Amino acid sequence: MPLITDTPSTPPEKKPQAVQVAAPEFRGVTVDTRYVEARRLLTHVEGASWTVNYYSQVLGIDNALSGQSLDRPAAIQQYKLVQGYELKVTTPLNSTQDQSTKEFNVTGQANFMPSGLIPNKGDMFIADVGDGREALFTVTDSEKRTMYEDSAYIVDYVLVSYSNQDNRINDLNTKVVENLYYDIRRLEEGQNPFISFNDKLKLGDLQARYVEIVQFYFSRFFSKEYRTLLLPGQEYTMYDPFLTHNVLTMFRDEAHPNIKKIRQLNVGEDDNFDTPNVWTALRYRRRKELTGSMRLAGLVSTRAFSSEPMFDGIRFSGLEYVVYPADPIKSEDYIRKDYSKPLAPISVKATESRLTRLMDVVRIPALYGLPSYSGPAVNPTTADAYVFSQAFYQNARPGQSSLELAFQDYLDGKAVDFVALNQISETYTSWALLEQFYQLPFLLAMLRSAIRGV
Repeated sequence: MPLITDTPSTPPEKKPQAVQVAAPEFRGVTVDTRYVEARRLLTHVEGASWTVNYYSQVLGIDNALSGQSLDRPAAIQQYKLVQGYELKVTTPLNSTQDQSTKEFNVTGQANFMPSGLIPNKGDMFIADVGDGREALFTVTDSEKRTMYEDSAYIVDYVLVSYSNQDNRINDLNTKVVENLYYDIRRLEEGQNPFISFNDKLKLGDLQARYVEIVQFYFSRFFSKEYRTLLLPGQEYTMYDPFLTHNVLTMFRDEAHPNIKKIRQLNVGEDDNFDTPNVWTALRYRRRKELTGSMRLAGLVSTRAFSSEPMFDGIRFSGLEYVVYPADPIKSEDYIRKDYSKPLAPISVKATESRLTRLMDVVRIPALYGLPSYSGPAVNPTTADAYVFSQAFYQNARPGQSSLELAFQDYLDGKAVDFVALNQISETYTSWALLEQFYQLPFLLAMLRSAIRGV
């Protein structure tokens, strides 16, 4: 046997390996990868509404699910209290009696809304049981109803005691580390339905003021004769298509009975009305809409518009003048076909406020301590600039009103100071009519944004 075995001097020939081609994953037309928000599921959750105060266990990595224990200190057993939470009862309270002890066992079952609150075994809640008493229940079982991220849950629960029978409720309240309120309207709008106590107070003030101003605006500036919004206090009837169009896009019909009665008169024959303006900046919340936007306005007679009596044409509306851009961005069609109309300088009759003349600007002393919104609540609406002042369009802080400065922050996506916004809104009844007509929609938009941001 040789001591050395000869090996080939060249490496062995590499054989090609067969490539395994995997079949592509099938994606049929039935697959929809879009995210379905929880609020879309609300109408599909069955059951009768039952309002409860829900004590949700605060659980960490090392915590186990357990019911309330009176012997456990608050540092070990903690709860998050959600007041006004809504269950959807599917099985009403059912009582059975133990024949040996004569004690009743009361159970029930309900669906949990897809709100972000996950029920766990051992959670507690307090609810009205229908005979004028409150009872304390504990969750005995919880099951997720679907595989999706936002899903309803079904829970089983049992009555533990009545609220006036022992000190369980006092024990629960001493173990609460976070107190929240539940607002299903916010869930329907795609917002976080759980708010803190301070935010609840703030939200209540904002909502009340918002509703109050909406009611005032559409009651005061709607013309029953012409069935549209008209510039108030003027010698001639004047219609602003920019304001009317954008105000109608901002509010639903149910906000006020007059909204569904408002006519949007047809001026679509003229491309100059497509010029970006401060209203489009409000609608899209984009500052770039102010670049090259309409900053001056004039008046055009309704007789200068089409004589075709179709589609609510403004010529036959009975109105006399239309607010028209004095510095439009002219389209190619406008240049070729010459849509030009005789433009008169805007002549708006100054309207008096309830407390002072238009030029005597209402000031808010309480705002002077704030670095961002110090100054007058509003600047007068005049012929020098459309809706707001020249200082607003130049974005120069000196000379702008508190409302203009707040709107600048709004366009930049910043959170508008709640205190300032609330105080500005407190002064609206003392504004002149033109300021109310033109500037209240901007205040309402910011109020609505603040309400949704709470």
